[in-house]
Formats: sequence, C-alpha cells, structure tokens
Amino acid sequence: LLPKRLYFVTPELVEKLPSHLPLSLLLLCSSVALNKIKQIVKRNKSMAMIIPGSVSWIEKKLSHALSIPVLSADPSVSESLSSRSFSKKVFEESEVNVPIGAHDIFNIDDLLVALSRLMASNVLTKRWIIKLNYDYNCDSCVLLDADKMSVVNLLRKEHNEMTDAGGWFSRQVQLAVRKRLLSYLTSELSNKVKICRRDIYSDWDFYLRMMKQYGAVVEAEPIETIGFVNGLCFIDPSGEVQSCSGVELYLDHNFQPQAYHCPQMMTPTLALEGATRAVAQTLFRKYGLIGYVTVSFQSYWDALDNIPRLWGVGLKFGMSDVFGAIGTVAVVSAHSQFQLQQSQKSKPSKSQPLNADKPPPTDKPQLPFSLVTTLPDDRCMTYVPFAVHEPLRTFTDESFFKLCRMRGIAFDMNNRSGTLFFVIDSVVGGAVSVLCVGTTRKKATAQVINALTFVAQQFGKDLSSEHRRCDNLTTILINMKKILKFDKNVQ
Repeated sequence: LLPKRLYFVTPELVEKLPSHLPLSLLLLCSSVALNKIKQIVKRNKSMAMIIPGSVSWIEKKLSHALSIPVLSADPSVSESLSSRSFSKKVFEESEVNVPIGAHDIFNIDDLLVALSRLMASNVLTKRWIIKLNYDYNCDSCVLLDADKMSVVNLLRKEHNEMTDAGGWFSRQVQLAVRKRLLSYLTSELSNKVKICRRDIYSDWDFYLRMMKQYGAVVEAEPIETIGFVNGLCFIDPSGEVQSCSGVELYLDHNFQPQAYHCPQMMTPTLALEGATRAVAQTLFRKYGLIGYVTVSFQSYWDALDNIPRLWGVGLKFGMSDVFGAIGTVAVVSAHSQFQLQQSQKSKPSKSQPLNADKPPPTDKPQLPFSLVTTLPDDRCMTYVPFAVHEPLRTFTDESFFKLCRMRGIAFDMNNRSGTLFFVIDSVVGGAVSVLCVGTTRKKATAQVINALTFVAQQFGKDLSSEHRRCDNLTTILINMKKILKFDKNVQ
C-alpha cells in the first residue's frame, strides 16, 4: 500500500451477503478487508478511531477486532438515551423545556388515560402528536386533531362560559371532563387518528403492536409553531463541548424531513447554542457520553412574552449526514474554518525555547486533532439528503454528470458556490443527494430548486405509483418552491 491520506477498502463479501445488512457488519465478516485496514492503521495508530453514524454492537466488535477506539458512548447507553421517553428526563435535568405531554406509554389503556388527562387540562390545544420511542426520521408520527372531535368542541364552549377561570382546573371538574373524554376516545380514537406513514404502519392495530414493543410519547403541538431546528455539537473525551451551527429542518405535512438549511434563522442563535450546550454537558456529566450529538428542538412563538421559545423533542447520537454536509461546505469554501489541529505533542519550533512554560498536565484524555467543522460566516447551505426519481434508473453516471455540465449545474471553485452531488450510490439506483452553497439563504434555496428542476425536466416525469412519497423528488421540489416564495414574502 502506497502512503497516502485517503483509502477505499471494499469488503470482499459485499456481493455475497444480503444487501440489507449494514456496511459495518459486512466489514466485520470480511477478514481480508479487516487485515488491510489493520495494515493502514498500524502506521499511525494514535490517530486512528472509528467515527460511527450510529452505534451498535457491530461497531463495538469492530473496535475490538481492529484494536482502535470508537468515538462514542457504549451502545447500550446510546440506545437508552435516544429513547424519546428517556430524553424527556435528560431535557428536564438540563433545565430545557419540553412539550406538554406524557411518556412511557406501552398500551392502549395508557394512551387513553394520558390523552384524557392532557386534553382535559389543555382543552384549547388544537392537535396532539403520538410518536414511538424509536423510529427513523420521525416516521412514526400519528396526529390527533382535537378540532375534529365533537366532545372537545363542547368542552371548549363550557370552558369559555365559566366565570371563574380557575374553576375549570378544580378536581371535581377535571374528573368529570376526563370521564367524558375517556368514554369518547375509547370508541372513536381509531377513527380520529391520522397515521402519517401508511406505507410503514398500515393500520392502527399494527401501530399499537409497535407501541407495545417500543413504547411511545404524546406531545402537544404549539398554537403558533415556527418550525423545527437541530442543535449540533461535539463532546470530546475530556468533556469539552464544541458547538456547530444550528440547522433548520424543512418538513412536509407528515412531519417528514426533506431538506436542511444552515445557518438557522428560526430562533435566536444564543438561545439555541445555550440549550444545546446544557444538554451536552448533562450527557457527559451524568452518562459519560462523547462524540457527535444532535439535539432536536421545536421552535414556537410565545404570545405572552412576545418572543420565540424552544422545546426539546429528541436526541440523536453519531456523525449524521448533516455533519458531513457542513464539513463539506467548510472544506470547499474559500474562507474555510476547517482545520486539522495537530496534537500539542509536536516537536518545539526554533522560536520556542525548550524550557518554555508548559501547560499543567491533565488526566483527561485528549484527541490528537479537532473533529469539529463550522460553516463560514459568508456562506449558506441547503441540503437535500435523499430525493428519489425513478427515471434516473435508465441513465448512467457519465451521462448524468455530462448533462449537468451542459446545463451549468456545477460548483464554481472561484466563487465557492454552486451545486454538489453526494454520490451515495450510482444514479442507476434512482436517487440523488444535493448540496447547494450560496452567499445568501435565497440563493442556496434557488440553486436547489434549479438542480431538482433540471433532474425532473431532463430525465423525464416520475410515473411511479409512489410519486407522493416524502422522499420523492417532485414532492420535494414543490415544497422547496413554497419555501422560497415564503422567504421572499418575509424579506
């Protein structure tokens, strides 16, 4: 193996094992690839580590097989903390607000009691959201619109007619209201809920079986919702929290993320960074968690104080694709802040005397380099991680990128702006991943729309039966146009 900085190692069993297996398991089963990685790592073992996107027993076994550390907490700890019910406890310990709701729900009786109690004391709440403790990209959302429930409309009328505002919350009134709600929900709940992803959870009975297995939470939707935003940070082994930029999420009507924008403009930056840092410090101090952390928040408008506020809604551990997108922008931008800072163990320079004052020794473990990237101040990015377009299956990578160059869909190295495609797979797979960089928010969004429009027009209309899926390119394009129109109206 020639000395260089970048190596691609392909597990030899990738074509023989089932395609649904994760890449880490394919590598664990491929002894030739493992030996090749061991030879590469042997040259500078002090700087070698596994940085996973998600942590499981497979990464733990890989760490033992390669004799290198994993930059993350123990899989059992990460799995427990990523539960929505457990994350409520973490947010409360960090003194971060959480949505009105209930957690640790494992059967229909728990759900009925929780909903009746919550709806009785929060009768003006318009919608309630039910989520499983574990899912992918928030695909387990079930919506319950209180406005469409006759009993809630009657209760709201009674609430408004009460002369004593505090009388509604008296024990006698609350018990009577809960009894009426419980009776109504027992018979009508299955008809009133809306399952957002019917392609995954086919009916209400199947969803209840998943609830029994994984547990669920119930959360109130704010009256004036602004949107969803993620706080990104990195916890190094010494416990120092290094914050990255906040990221806005663009969701469809079923709460499915379709795109990300950075830097975020939904909530004050200091408030987001402060809440993210507080959660990260709690994770390290009480649970010993290290590595990349994504803290999910919901931003809403507080009409009483006339300011935006945040609710903590979820935790995710590991280096997600959003971290990679920000790192890519930092590297390709002219004023990149991305630097691999070498360890302080380097040899002293000529200008530095050997007897110079040294920092006091510490028992805390130190990384040999920095793993945090920040977005340059003069750049904005819009990132679409996955857009499906079935007609792409009939084209090759060569023809796709040739047409891109002909239509000007490219990245300008001089201006450090334009469109980048992440090659997550060949375009023969029927999907693309797009990252657009611009000097302003509108320019980055407009470039994404231009790139998606090019794909939709140049490669044909998607006639598949699932053209309304959340990750369908046409659906994403329609929603991105709405976002750009809204941004223009706001500005």
